[in-house]
Amino acid sequence: MAWIYYAWDMMGGACIALALVHLVAWLKRPARLADALFAVCAFAIAAISVMESMTMRAASAAQYVELVRWSQIPVSVLIFAVMGFVRVRLGAGRPWLAYTVVGLTAVLVAAAFSLEFGIHYSALPDRELIEFIGGTVTVVRGPTSGWNVLAVVRNLVYLAFLVDASFAAWRRGDAESRRRAALLGGSIVIATVLAAVHAQLLFLGLVSSPYLVTPLCMIFLAVMGFELSRDLALVKDLTDEAAASAKQLEKIEQRMTFAADAAELGFWEWHGAGRSFWMSERCYRLLGIAVDSPCGLRQVLRRVHPEDRRRALRSIASALHDDGRFAVNFRLKSREETPRWILGLGQGSKGEAGGPIVVRGILRDVTRQVQVENEVSARRSELMHLSRVGLLGELSGAIAHELNQPLTAILSNAQAAQRFLERVPCDIAEVRDILADIIDADRRAGDVIGRLRSMLKKDTAGREPIDLNDVVLEIARLMRSDLLSRHVQLRTELATGLPPVAADRVQVQQVLMNLIMNASDAMAEMPVWERVATVGTSLREDGFVEVTVTDQGHGIKPQQLDLIFEPFMTTKAHGMGVGLSLCRTIVRAHGGTIYASNGPSRGTTFRFAIPARMEVAA
Repeated sequence: MAWIYYAWDMMGGACIALALVHLVAWLKRPARLADALFAVCAFAIAAISVMESMTMRAASAAQYVELVRWSQIPVSVLIFAVMGFVRVRLGAGRPWLAYTVVGLTAVLVAAAFSLEFGIHYSALPDRELIEFIGGTVTVVRGPTSGWNVLAVVRNLVYLAFLVDASFAAWRRGDAESRRRAALLGGSIVIATVLAAVHAQLLFLGLVSSPYLVTPLCMIFLAVMGFELSRDLALVKDLTDEAAASAKQLEKIEQRMTFAADAAELGFWEWHGAGRSFWMSERCYRLLGIAVDSPCGLRQVLRRVHPEDRRRALRSIASALHDDGRFAVNFRLKSREETPRWILGLGQGSKGEAGGPIVVRGILRDVTRQVQVENEVSARRSELMHLSRVGLLGELSGAIAHELNQPLTAILSNAQAAQRFLERVPCDIAEVRDILADIIDADRRAGDVIGRLRSMLKKDTAGREPIDLNDVVLEIARLMRSDLLSRHVQLRTELATGLPPVAADRVQVQQVLMNLIMNASDAMAEMPVWERVATVGTSLREDGFVEVTVTDQGHGIKPQQLDLIFEPFMTTKAHGMGVGLSLCRTIVRAHGGTIYASNGPSRGTTFRFAIPARMEVAA
């Protein structure tokens, strides 16, 4: 007989164990309210099992009624906890139904402790001993109370809440919601219906058996535990995945750190709203700041050379406001003769949920690169100078002829003036005209020498607004004798009203001279009457002033058109292949473009364009 009581005691003990497990889980993770509600349900069922076990051993009807009275408390707690669990897990359930259940339960509990025989009996029932599953247990029979109807109504409203929540979850349509509605909602509804029907049959005296609420409640408690265990399994899987991801991220971070160290890159990040600033260790080392010292954008800017500080800050601010990229070279303050150059690259981006812009970037020491570029620039300038000297060497004969004409005229006029002065009387008017011719010839010789000196100077005057039409006419005068000796006719088609361009006058002269010399060489094998070179200027729609040099030669092979501007690429038998390469370098340094194209029938046209300075023209 004792094993029946032990079974109820074991169910109660199992409920307490489950309750403690989920209570600890909830204390570790307070956000998981379902664990706390499950623990409450398990504690309530454990209390109900104790009450049922005690009713089966009751020595009198009065003791039985008193135990039934006190069982209303754990039953009420169980109902409230189940409704909360269903609400949390299914995410459904009409609140007004829950409030109605709470109100009716409160009335029933108050009535149970106010009435002499509780809410189920109107008088003291009779005690009986019956055989139940091989054992003897206590049951009672007696007249039922009218308050029992209110208990039935409460149970019906409670079932309505459960059914409504289950249907609402099912109507969502996704597989997980339907599974929970069928398994969780269905098990609780079935167990509740069976427990309520069995209890009412006991109170009405239609069946003879002890209370069976605990075994029925264990059914849906098992389902609730299964649901939470699935979550725990899912959490474990997610935890394992997170751990694996963390390891993978750690490996990636190690690789990135190695790559950054190999490339000598330092990373930094600046949050525009909070003004918080972060740098990697390499950034600290690049800037010469102690790693353990507090550092912000202000401290970083103090390490920048005063002449570059405003430009660096302006670049970062533009990314902060415009959500764009920036690149800036700046020097660091140093007592050394050779400054350290740092390249800063970065980009602004919107923060999380469209928050303030965050600027992220890298720093890299480019001192050696800047030094090499400066050396290359110096060598390029020397090469340009040597190229000009070489061109003038090729024009030496023409230059000698150009100077010989005014010098011969000066000598002839001076001799004529001597003869006029020896006559008596002297013709002063004729001498005055001769002296004017001498001055004129001397000026022409001085212009030739001045143009030669400007072309031979190694250091140029730098950028200034110049008129490309004037440059074309100057080069035409300087090369006139050489073109005549080559039997080349030079035509000019100059546009009027051209705006000036900001350029180095001598470098532009060198480009134009190179192109005219190439045009003359291209027509060396042509008949004399076909040796015509045309130089034209025009203003393009994009604001560039374009200069064209066209010859009437045989043209350039199509496969060589894209290569003729490469260093040491030449189409001449005795060429070095540096002229056109220097032309491209000069034009690109002025922000312009240069290219070549063959004519429809013959000849080649070289075009170079330099951006116009409209504000200077205005």
